[in-house]
Amino acid sequence: MSSGAYNTGKALLVGTCPWVTGDIRVLLTTEDYVPDVDHASVADVTADELSGGNYSRRALAGKTATADMALDRAALDASDTVFVALEAIAGTPRYAVLYYEGDGTDAGRPLIAWVDIGSAPDPTGSDYRLQWAATGLGRVV
Repeated sequence: MSSGAYNTGKALLVGTCPWVTGDIRVLLTTEDYVPDVDHASVADVTADELSGGNYSRRALAGKTATADMALDRAALDASDTVFVALEAIAGTPRYAVLYYEGDGTDAGRPLIAWVDIGSAPDPTGSDYRLQWAATGLGRVV
């Protein structure tokens, strides 16, 4: 499984979009999506985004940024994200894509990072929980 940061996301996190107070959201894509660090906006990933079956993008809640002085980095984390009553018709999630809400259009929503959620179970109509790693969503060094 691979995860990574988009080039636009690296610039955002050190510039205009503070992790804790910024409007950071997550969308889900199928395995057809091929992550590319040069993808710049949500418009670059919508062709492979889940749709229908009660699917909708979610805002990240409980975001934290913790300085680790000993290792010279900051750890980024958020509360687990729940997609309520996600049905199988929406598709099978493979990647969680984090983005900044931006100007409200997909072309104006910069990408931050993607997380490979691996061989996730198919949605069944129950709440679908994205459980972020215990070590957090990522680190900034």
